[in-house]
Amino acid sequence: MISSRFITTFFVLALFSCSPKTHITSYVEKSKSTVLYPFEVIYADGAYSLAGNEPLKTYDFLNWDDTVQLKGGTLLLAHYSGSFFEFQGDTTINIEPFNLKAGYEKPGYHFDNHDGVSGDSRPTLRHLFETDQHHEIYDANVPYLQFSHPQAFNLKVGPVQEVCLRWWTRNPNSQSNDYQLSILNENSELLGTKIVKGNTYKLNVRQYAKSGESNRFQITVREMGEGLKSANSMTIIFDKPNRALVDVCDIKTAITALETAYHLEYQGDTYGALSMHELATALSNKAIYSELLANFKKRYGL
Repeated sequence: MISSRFITTFFVLALFSCSPKTHITSYVEKSKSTVLYPFEVIYADGAYSLAGNEPLKTYDFLNWDDTVQLKGGTLLLAHYSGSFFEFQGDTTINIEPFNLKAGYEKPGYHFDNHDGVSGDSRPTLRHLFETDQHHEIYDANVPYLQFSHPQAFNLKVGPVQEVCLRWWTRNPNSQSNDYQLSILNENSELLGTKIVKGNTYKLNVRQYAKSGESNRFQITVREMGEGLKSANSMTIIFDKPNRALVDVCDIKTAITALETAYHLEYQGDTYGALSMHELATALSNKAIYSELLANFKKRYGL
């Protein structure tokens, strides 16, 4: 609970209504590479762990029961599920309740600590600070379209949800191109088409979840224009509400933009990750966001 002795408390948190997480950690019993710490520090200024009364620094881990004292500073944390958090001001932070905000209770056993966010591991933050250029630049002329939010090709959602779809191509103009979005039922019958400007689209699935009809439909996205163009499809399955869908269509906080940039880069959406790093710097005057944008540009020789 936040201490009453502090008059000013500012919380700037990641958006949770959000996305699956498409990067959910799976629990692994008796693994040799397990940890009991749900949070890792991205950045800390004026933040102290009460457990050891030590100033926190990048890559430090926090236990489930840790308490952090923030003294007029800034603290950025990554949860093992892939959610990022930001705290500012003068406040006392109890870690355990924020696991519930991220949508996860304390696991009954350990979770895996391997690199990556492909669905079986916690985020590894070191690449946010890498500056060596060693990443491949894709050929923009090769047809390629990949969904990046949500990542899976079979997506389970509640029948009244809005789903923010995002896709990318190897074309640097993919974020401003025109695309044709087609909705088909389970029998491949066309339910409707839309022309979308840019590579995100918020889909209201309610209009396709009709009682007594199929519980699934297909979304196909195709580039428009001359020549050979790329396309891809995703199946939407009506199920329980999925609170792990990050809304990349309407990002309003720097920490959510940073979280999205982090995962888009892992998924190969380089231009999308760049735009999210730029958005994070535009939404915050904190120097850490500008630093991470500069690191990203160095990694890709931009």
